[in-house]
Amino acid sequence: MLAGFPPMKTSDSITPPLKPDTAVAAAKVLVAGYLSQFNSRVSRASMASSLRVLAGLLLPGARVEEVPWWQLRREHSLALRARLAEKYAPTAGQHHLSALRGILKECWASGKMTGDDYQRAINFEAIKGSRLTKGRRIIAEDYRRLLDATRWWKRPLRQRHRAMLSLAFNSGLRREELAKLQREDVTSDGLRVVGKGNRERSVPFNTQVARELEPWLKIRGEALGPFFRPVLRDGSLADRALSASTVERCLVEIAVEAKVAFSPHDARRTFITTLLETGADLRTAQKLAGHSDPKTTGLYDLRDEEAGKAAVTKLGESYEKGKAEAGNG
Repeated sequence: MLAGFPPMKTSDSITPPLKPDTAVAAAKVLVAGYLSQFNSRVSRASMASSLRVLAGLLLPGARVEEVPWWQLRREHSLALRARLAEKYAPTAGQHHLSALRGILKECWASGKMTGDDYQRAINFEAIKGSRLTKGRRIIAEDYRRLLDATRWWKRPLRQRHRAMLSLAFNSGLRREELAKLQREDVTSDGLRVVGKGNRERSVPFNTQVARELEPWLKIRGEALGPFFRPVLRDGSLADRALSASTVERCLVEIAVEAKVAFSPHDARRTFITTLLETGADLRTAQKLAGHSDPKTTGLYDLRDEEAGKAAVTKLGESYEKGKAEAGNG
């Protein structure tokens, strides 16, 4: 057991003592119930990963379904929070604490935990702090290099890759949203996107997107169903959607061919930063990006970082100029 953690009870006043196999079965039901509340497969996977982190801290080597979550008390929660604050960046630590609150709520809702024990167990402070934003903004020259690199793929992969790049950069779609996009979601001037949290939004096109989508639409056709489909060996299209991991792999392969340092999420950072730079307010950028909180949108704004680099460059130039003038004098 992790040093410093209060010992887990082998019995509890709320429920009779559980045999190991019964405890595992009960924990499986609780975990499944908690994860089933998330509509997105990605969200379920993310919260399941956080539960594994918590399980490892509580009972090293234990699986999620081997932890008697309903036996957690406030002292366990406080010890977990302290270890998460030590080991993880604030955002990641908060994400894990969100999973802790969620599984404890499921314990209470299922009758495995009293209301008093539940309220005490979730009574802990948030992990505060921040970290520098990861990723970068892709400049126009690098974006052109990415588009140009698609020439190494044959038809229809070339047309599909260019369409995906265009939507990622000009509409800010996540890889999961690109994978789930349907033909009926694409109109002559915009997209209907169902993103995280099952939130639907409308994203307009610009002319660059329309120009890149047209060749792909001629190949794909007007049939309803997945917009981006796998290309079979004979060049025909499979009647199924691409997976999010395949979308990511395609974009990374293009970046490698173009020799551009790029992660797929950089396209989204570029989209949001460019929107704000060209005069869009934060609320508009938030709506187009599909964020529930404007603070999240603000994390994608890389203008301050770029302004800081420019200021330091100018500072260095001023030092050099002053040094030269002093030498001439």
